[in-house]
Amino acid sequence: MRLILINPHTFAYGKTVSAFIFKKRAPLKYDFLCEFFIKNKERNTAFYIDGTRTSFNISWPFFPKVFSYAELLFWMVINKINPFKIKVYFDINELNPKEDVLFTFSRSIINVNKKNQAQLKINQFKGIIFIHLTHYFQEIRKLSQYLNTLHHYVAVAENDLSKNPFFSNHFPNIDKVYQLPYAFSERFVAKVTDYDKRINKCMAMGTMCPVVEPDFFKFFGKDIDLQPMRRRIFQNSKRFALEIDSLIKEFKEIKNIKKIESGDSLAVKLVKKILPYVFLEKILPAPQKKYFQFDIVEKYNQYKMFVCPEEIIGLPSINTFEGMACQNAYLGIDSPMFTNIGMKHGEHYISYEENNLDDLVSKIRYYQNHPEELKKIAQEGYKLVHQNFSRKKVADKFWQDLVEISNNFKQNNKVSIHCSFEKK
Repeated sequence: MRLILINPHTFAYGKTVSAFIFKKRAPLKYDFLCEFFIKNKERNTAFYIDGTRTSFNISWPFFPKVFSYAELLFWMVINKINPFKIKVYFDINELNPKEDVLFTFSRSIINVNKKNQAQLKINQFKGIIFIHLTHYFQEIRKLSQYLNTLHHYVAVAENDLSKNPFFSNHFPNIDKVYQLPYAFSERFVAKVTDYDKRINKCMAMGTMCPVVEPDFFKFFGKDIDLQPMRRRIFQNSKRFALEIDSLIKEFKEIKNIKKIESGDSLAVKLVKKILPYVFLEKILPAPQKKYFQFDIVEKYNQYKMFVCPEEIIGLPSINTFEGMACQNAYLGIDSPMFTNIGMKHGEHYISYEENNLDDLVSKIRYYQNHPEELKKIAQEGYKLVHQNFSRKKVADKFWQDLVEISNNFKQNNKVSIHCSFEKK
């Protein structure tokens, strides 16, 4: 089997060229795919570049493949990838549907105009395509329509979304989603060895993310956040001050993108000064949001328990495993996103009724008064994530499943999903 990563320079696998030039913090939730797949000499990987996508949120008007390849080379240098050790394809027909498995993020499919979407041409590939559904609610109708044009694909997410009502409403033909859990990075460690000295309250984390997607409103109603429980905690933080320390913040866009900030690099200042708004908003990456003004690892180590409410569309937060890796007891909903991968209520985490703030507070109060039970849960959760969800272990297990799914496809010309992360 050979894994073909589609347009890896545009999103998620590592620091992008636009983030590097404009000195923006890159979201690196999936950079372990770069570390343990692309850079691993024992794993056969290659790139497919269609020439229409870039990390600068624009389309190259002339010689698009030349610009895409140049950006790819720059991206490889930034992320310390040897450009002489990996093959790059521009023609989808050069790939082998029996040996090659494609992998891409759904954002790279929908965040383009119709012309460029057609040029991606992955719907011409007759082998297996893995589509990671991070932020799948964005332009969900366009995504659903495009997936229907693919020959063989596997939907991937941090949860098996097939039972989520919102997902099922838009993807009725998908009866199984491969569950690929988040992987926590090495910096998340338990620094405070004496658990009893930690603050005996629940730390609430995350941002409140309003949604502007029409299909989201149509399904859930207006004025609903992506993580509605976070807003309930935020609005009641004073009422439950004895139980919860809320660090939840509002997610606000910076409206005046031309305003020069003190922390802007010289490159950012120049483009803000020279370019008109209509071009600037396409070229300049979205302004970095300062979610938290503190060291998150230190915060995890200050508290005995924490909560970071999940997305209403059925996806967890990466904070779940990061906090547990710091030996902090997690409070989350009773959901397959946790139970499918071996997490048990009262053993590895504390479950509460979804969207029920009173039940959450009730659970917090109980464990505030039962410190030994809470300590045991924090310890068992710590063991679980370190045994199963480190970056290397997630990558190794995912690669094994890719090989098995690919081998089954060779024999039967049919996609059969096998997920080693799920506990029967």
